[in-house]
Amino acid sequence: MMRGILLLLAFGSATGFLGGIRAPRPSLPLTAVTCKAQFARDDPSTGLGALSFPMKPDPSLTSEEVVKGLLGGLQHNDIPEPNMGLERFYNFATFTCKSALTARQGARSLQNFTKYAAREPVFSHLVNCEAFSLGESTLIKGTPTRGDLASHIVCIQEPAGFRFSSGLERSEGVGEDVEVRYRMMLQRERLPPLEGCWMVHECLCLKHGMLFNGDSGGTTTD
Repeated sequence: MMRGILLLLAFGSATGFLGGIRAPRPSLPLTAVTCKAQFARDDPSTGLGALSFPMKPDPSLTSEEVVKGLLGGLQHNDIPEPNMGLERFYNFATFTCKSALTARQGARSLQNFTKYAAREPVFSHLVNCEAFSLGESTLIKGTPTRGDLASHIVCIQEPAGFRFSSGLERSEGVGEDVEVRYRMMLQRERLPPLEGCWMVHECLCLKHGMLFNGDSGGTTTD
């Protein structure tokens, strides 16, 4: 009996200690975000923007300019040539990001990236989307071991037909227009040859996120 009491006390003390040093990590930024359709596919200026945006990272570009340019390129994915939007995204994404977005199949070559990215749900709303807009953004200053981080919430609008704008079939039925939110995390590189450039470190579709993530404390919008 005494041994059981001592074990319970020891367990309670250990739990209290761990609870004191393991503070919960912040959840994904899913608070109310004002997202209005600002960049529509049928607006000629968005097509021109896709044409003029650089195909490779440049240190003169801000994180917001990178996000807007990449989304515009995916919105007009086949301008001026097929899969140019995906190619630009490939050039602006880190190896880790490219690997995560293609089930570890497309990080090492552009050919494999475009092949496998077209099959992944995360790109189903982005490629050839009807409209997109930029929501809230957060800047996290760099540390001695990494560059600055920038988190951007973006909203994608598209009609809810039988297929996504990318051509993939929907699992849900036809209804009202769909708005899907993404979180894009960018990191500013600290070392050559991309020193000072903003690179996409993560592109997460919040609709497809886990209902609960023990590591991040994240929840979905659903």
